[in-house]
Amino acid sequence: MKKKGEMQQVFIYILGVVIMGMLLLFAYRGIKSIMVTSEKADLEKFKTDFANTIDEMSAYGRGRVDTVKTPANFGKLCLIDQSKTGETGVTLVDSSVSAGSDNTVYLVSADGASVEAFKTDPMQVGDGSNTCFDISLGKVKLNMEGKSKFTMVKEVLETG
Repeated sequence: MKKKGEMQQVFIYILGVVIMGMLLLFAYRGIKSIMVTSEKADLEKFKTDFANTIDEMSAYGRGRVDTVKTPANFGKLCLIDQSKTGETGVTLVDSSVSAGSDNTVYLVSADGASVEAFKTDPMQVGDGSNTCFDISLGKVKLNMEGKSKFTMVKEVLETG
């Protein structure tokens, strides 16, 4: 009888460990799913907000310096002037532009392995060429000025 009781107790412990493992697995998957959804939402919000800002600033005479907050895990913000040619120095962006893409904004991952792109209203980058800005602490400071048909965008460099 003593052996039977010990076997039942071992079975209960094993069952408890299996149930706890399954709970942890489901919790991990749930948290991971929430994080992925949150990252996608941040990216879509950035796309919408940035496109709206470029559209809003295109009116002649409008201008402001804006700190653009970017989604996590991105290292460069590349802006493309469709009326100009030129390389940004980022292979993924340059190959997309040379292939005829009409996207004007590219977010390049911190490791340079992936890119997210979208289209905005026309813009001209400060020196008149396609440019990539380094993202520092999840943000880039830009000066935007309306020129009626497009928005002039320049990077504001922090001093100090």
